[in-house]
Amino acid sequence: MSDLMLIDSKESIARLLNQEWIVSGVLQQTAFQLRLGETYLSVNRPSIESYDSDVAEFIKEHPNFQTEHGNNTYCRALMNVGEVRSMDLSFKGNTLKVDIEVEPRTSHIKSHAGIFARYNGKNIKGGQNFLVDDRGNEPISAPDILQKMRWQLLQISHVEVCEIKK
Repeated sequence: MSDLMLIDSKESIARLLNQEWIVSGVLQQTAFQLRLGETYLSVNRPSIESYDSDVAEFIKEHPNFQTEHGNNTYCRALMNVGEVRSMDLSFKGNTLKVDIEVEPRTSHIKSHAGIFARYNGKNIKGGQNFLVDDRGNEPISAPDILQKMRWQLLQISHVEVCEIKK
């Protein structure tokens, strides 16, 4: 674990949703997919004062995150930090020793945070292809671990349509 101040487990985080990630009104697991080389999934913290202006600025630069209902709305997947941290990643009945953590990433955007998946203290990156031999059980690949994480994030998220506030 890093020496960063942890985000409280009672707090909510929001994944801003690209229009492509919602098909016929249903959120797709691709909304939680790490791109090649990414070490964390970007989320925002609605409890931070700059959240609304951070989101407005992001959507201004990325119009595909506006809803098709008009350019003054966006969708987000809201999740509880404690639920994210307590996700149980299992493979063939065996719980993997993968730590899921939510940490602030405030260097440029105050409300920005990241969801990290770590094995043996190292970030699992998008596009990595190594095998995790966990406790002598059958090895599982990094892409399989990330897929399990995506499915669980999909299960615990609640989609909301929100108004862009400036």
